[in-house]
Amino acid sequence: RILAINGDKPRTARDAAAMIRDAQGCVRIRLLRKPPVFVADSALKLQRRWRQRRGSRIEIVWKAAAAAAVGVAFSDALEDAAVVASVVPNSLASDAALHPGDRLVAVDAKHVGSPREAAEMLRQARGAVALTVVEAARVDQDALLASERRRRAAEADGTAEPCALCLEVPRSELVAWPAGCEHHFCARCTYKALDFGIRACPLCRAEKPRLHADEA
Repeated sequence: RILAINGDKPRTARDAAAMIRDAQGCVRIRLLRKPPVFVADSALKLQRRWRQRRGSRIEIVWKAAAAAAVGVAFSDALEDAAVVASVVPNSLASDAALHPGDRLVAVDAKHVGSPREAAEMLRQARGAVALTVVEAARVDQDALLASERRRRAAEADGTAEPCALCLEVPRSELVAWPAGCEHHFCARCTYKALDFGIRACPLCRAEKPRLHADEA
């Protein structure tokens, strides 16, 4: 019996399937008792197939020590997206099948914001490290560069809108809170709150509607 998926309790089997499918990064499933092997395998297969449809995947690499080099460099043309610029042959990054143009979006289920943040998270990671990657064919670098230019122009003329939580001007456009309440925050604050299990909007306390069986 599944008690919770990433901290949320599913109401039905189809609800559980949808939560596993839409989970960001690794899926943490809490069960009433030790699960049979086929339960874990089924969850992984379901999420893997869904990610393939969206052009993303999760790669597991092993870092023996925190200081071990990963062998990847990110594009310095973007400040709010960790897009791979180059990969060192025979490195951990090449073992993970990373290629130039791929975008790293999460490390161990934690959202990656900037290239600097990605490099620091990879440097500190140790042991089995889960990398959530969007394939280069699905990364619209032109759109990312256009967003970067708009941000810099807004900062230059003083029209940039600050995040209501950290009160800093974000490096990219604000992200809508998933509850559908039309409140927006910077990507770093949004994903950090979701990583900590916060579901209610920090401003209006609205929460994302729960799925029902006929919606899954």
